[in-house]
Amino acid sequence: MSWKRGQKGSRRKKSSWSEESDSQEAPLRRWQDATSSIDVGRKRRRRSRNRWAVVTAVALALLAFLIWLMFPKPFTPFVFVTATDYQSPIPINAWAMEDRQAFEELNKKNLKLPAEHVIDWNESGGSFNLLPKDFDLDQDKSGLPLIVYLSAHGVVTKDGEPCVLPPGKSINDPKSWKRVGDLLDELRKKVSPERDVLLVLDCNRIRENWSLGIVDNTFTDRVEEIVNRKKRDGKIPRLAVLTSASPGQVSWTSADFRGSVFARFFQLGLAGAADRKEASNKNGTVSLKELHSYLQDEVSAWSLSNRGEPQVPLLLPDDVEDFVVTNSVRSGVLNGLASEWENPNPSESDEPTGTDKENLALWKQLDKLRDRNLVRCDPIACSLFEHQLLRLQELNQGGQAYEERANELRHAVKEELKKAADSAEKISVDSHSAADFYGLIGGANWLRIDSVGFNLPACEYFGVCDAKRTEELR
Repeated sequence: MSWKRGQKGSRRKKSSWSEESDSQEAPLRRWQDATSSIDVGRKRRRRSRNRWAVVTAVALALLAFLIWLMFPKPFTPFVFVTATDYQSPIPINAWAMEDRQAFEELNKKNLKLPAEHVIDWNESGGSFNLLPKDFDLDQDKSGLPLIVYLSAHGVVTKDGEPCVLPPGKSINDPKSWKRVGDLLDELRKKVSPERDVLLVLDCNRIRENWSLGIVDNTFTDRVEEIVNRKKRDGKIPRLAVLTSASPGQVSWTSADFRGSVFARFFQLGLAGAADRKEASNKNGTVSLKELHSYLQDEVSAWSLSNRGEPQVPLLLPDDVEDFVVTNSVRSGVLNGLASEWENPNPSESDEPTGTDKENLALWKQLDKLRDRNLVRCDPIACSLFEHQLLRLQELNQGGQAYEERANELRHAVKEELKKAADSAEKISVDSHSAADFYGLIGGANWLRIDSVGFNLPACEYFGVCDAKRTEELR
């Protein structure tokens, strides 16, 4: 029968189209396609390589950061010398201690200050060592230059020799002054000739002072002459000098910024601001000429804007060779210093402080004595009071180095004025006695004479009788 033809061994009929479809292999999905599988594998391997590349880059960056922390850039040796103990009539060296503190902020960042800071010149008994004894440059292998910053008063002898005025010394004793030429020779002698040296002279606070006999201070002119002469003679190789102002100019200070304007910009320039100027190479180091250019622009701009005259720092000698002064600090440190400079802390209120009120009260006491003809009866005493009060105002604006001296002077003047006021209160305003007139603030009993004859004006003048008794006798 026909039904047996489909059995094994019999010839099978040709399948229909549906049977042919069933006999073929099932189609693969797109995700099961062999080509797609190869692409997916490649993508996975590529992602894996990218991840490893990122991880490797981050690891290398962290390693570089750790190495940078462990091996920081070398620090520039820095010495700061101040002179503050100046006695009247020599002006004070205002804000000198605050300038030192500003440079201390860069210690162990890009500067290296002595372990024991240089003794303030006024505490050294008049002796002067430009470099501290514990400052051993032979141990410093950085190759960076030595910076010596001297903050003091600059004066000139009759022979035209520029000198630094030591504190505690008289303006009339030129033999006790420290000659700039000796300082240059000392630096070049004590420092290896293979190391560059930068001497910074912030010594331009006195332009003229008639009380000191200074009509025109030519300190910077003379420094320029002696530096160029020594350079031509080959006596100061690899030594540069930077003054805080040019000839005929003065180095300004600011009570708002609590420091010397030159010193503040010098601090910012050393920190790296000089390397960020448009004309600089921005290589992470501050060169001498970059620093000088920065100071010329910034210091002069501030001086013109706030004092109405230029102050241009001067770099010597004329043919000075450029060298790297220091490495820039981190951006965060520099931005912090710049923020302090751009946002100073002026007086919180326009109202006078307690100290200002005390000083004003002393001036009012002196005015009362002037009303009693103190200028006529004792002009020397009146002038002394005026100079003491003016000096007191100067000390109040001089910074922390002068706070103690200001308090001592204020107390002394207060006692003297009180004693003079009490003495004046005991004298009648109508008195014509010479003893009362000339003894307004001090005894003048030697003018009281008993025997002056019968001349009433003479009796009244020498204190034999008072004005009321004279009128009765008349």
